[in-house]
Amino acid sequence: MARVPTVLGFFNEPRSQMGLAAPKAGFVVLGEDPAPLLSQIRSSVMSLPPFREAAAGSGTISLGHGDADGVVRRVPMFIADGENQKYPAMALETLRVVQDAGTYVLKTTQASGEFSAGTQAMTEFKAGQFVVPVTADGQLLIYYSYNDPSLYLSAKDVLTLPDEDLAALIGGHIILFGASASGLRDIRLTALGESVPGVFMHHQIIDQILSGVFLNRPDWATGAEIAALFVVTLIIAAVLPAAGAYVSAGIGALLSFAVFGGSWVAFSRYGILLDPVFPMMVSGLIFLLTTIIIFAVSERERRFIRGAFQRYLAPDLLKTLEAHPESLKLGGEIREMTLMFMDVRGFTPLSEKLTPEELVSFLNRLLSPLSDAIQRRQGAIDKYIGDSIMAFWNAPLDVADHPVKAARAALEMVEIVKELNRTDAFGFKQAENGVGDVNRHRPQQRAGLRG
Repeated sequence: MARVPTVLGFFNEPRSQMGLAAPKAGFVVLGEDPAPLLSQIRSSVMSLPPFREAAAGSGTISLGHGDADGVVRRVPMFIADGENQKYPAMALETLRVVQDAGTYVLKTTQASGEFSAGTQAMTEFKAGQFVVPVTADGQLLIYYSYNDPSLYLSAKDVLTLPDEDLAALIGGHIILFGASASGLRDIRLTALGESVPGVFMHHQIIDQILSGVFLNRPDWATGAEIAALFVVTLIIAAVLPAAGAYVSAGIGALLSFAVFGGSWVAFSRYGILLDPVFPMMVSGLIFLLTTIIIFAVSERERRFIRGAFQRYLAPDLLKTLEAHPESLKLGGEIREMTLMFMDVRGFTPLSEKLTPEELVSFLNRLLSPLSDAIQRRQGAIDKYIGDSIMAFWNAPLDVADHPVKAARAALEMVEIVKELNRTDAFGFKQAENGVGDVNRHRPQQRAGLRG
């Protein structure tokens, strides 16, 4: 270890009695001390004193805590002991020793403004010639590559290969010693879905810093995600009531694709991390809730219209009115209408001869088929007045050729009465009806029902 530049690792262990060793490197801070922002350490497990004295560097091998899904996406580059002492990650310490550098330069910033005054954040650090951007709490976002078996050299080869063969394999390289056996519980999950030994994570940090390719999540990233959420939500909310669920879903899919594509371009070209999942999920949830609300309101309107008009309008007109409730103009309108009046001739003396039950049966047998004839011709029944029916055409919806349809309905009604009399449907003296109609301009009242 004394002959070859060597870096030893240690890890955080609160139950350890070994304490903390003094760091091998110095620290220079540009700005406020970032120690309160860093991960904290109180005690550790480390190498024995003779090894620590011979080694050129010492760094933490802790990879921090993975995210909720177990993936390690960021690793602390520095930790602090709760006071003024700071310790580098082993990967950084390795690069410092390789460059024969003596100190780390840590840069912090303090936000200003009415709502952010006093907010402190770490922005970057310098290790020798390498400048590395970090998150506000001093962590490096790992830009993973796939695990390559050719990177590994087994302990057996190290111990058994001839010196010249081993020198050809490791000469001029930074060598990391680590364990890869699953039983040693140092297997980690990468963002690419691979389970890798912990030593591979340290290799990724070194390789990333050497290549100078970093992931960055700037301060404006959260604001951009919220702005995308609002834009997508406002567009969907504006389009959904007018265009319907299918068109809005298509537009929402295009917007989601645009958000995802934008985040991918930012990641692949500029290394900027923007989260497309949050605005897409929230916008989708808002779309779902808005659709449910609109459906509930529309269903309530349909139930109201059906309850109010199903006894008076033909089924096809009722469906049209349900689909276009806006055709009901409050306040009324002037339009040409055809009105029909029908009553039973001699109804008064006839009613005097019938019992109430017989009279009701007579009216039901007569008025039901006559009402059907009106509605078959797209007429609207205004009211029943004893033995009379009042109906009209061309309201509340437009009916083409309404005078002709009213006349044909009247002729059909006459034939219906003749057929009822011919089949002796009433069981007593034959009924006669009279039908008249009028076609003139007439003000339509509220909801288009009353003339």
